[in-house]
Amino acid sequence: AERAVDALDREEGDAAALALAQKLLHRYVGEPDAKKAMAKLMAAMARRGYDFEGARRAVEQALNKAQEE
Repeated sequence: AERAVDALDREEGDAAALALAQKLLHRYVGEPDAKKAMAKLMAAMARRGYDFEGARRAVEQALNKAQEE
């Protein structure tokens, strides 16, 4: 039961990270320097409590979804 709850919490956390990354991505779309935009986006995710790996996964997913649209 604990593993199921942990998995659910992780899925909810991943979904929240993705939603935040998508929201923040729109904020930094106009940045002319892509590296600087990515650094700002990752810093914003870190300020909201996401670790590097979680933020990186969420940002990659957000970028992939944005390219599909």
